[in-house]
Amino acid sequence: MRRNTIFSFLEENAFGYVGDDCKAMVEKIASEIMNRGMKCLTEQMGIINAEHFISVIIREKFDYTKWQREYFDAKTAEEISAEVSNFESTHPFISDAVRL
Repeated sequence: MRRNTIFSFLEENAFGYVGDDCKAMVEKIASEIMNRGMKCLTEQMGIINAEHFISVIIREKFDYTKWQREYFDAKTAEEISAEVSNFESTHPFISDAVRL
């Protein structure tokens, strides 16, 4: 969601109570998410493929929620469980944090 869209949504749905401090907070959060997303994409895909991915998403008007629904609806619970188990075994949890 683009910044202007976020602000428009807030203004339309917050009944005029959205102040500049709230807008600044939303903009900061959106900026942090975009920065983390770009870092993740470039680390995993490289800068060229990350840019290519973003251009495809924008050009195709990609609907992540629809894609996710179609992706998971086509799988059985057993297939999803197997994918999760495989991912977990190939990406072990390494941290000092307590795993819940």
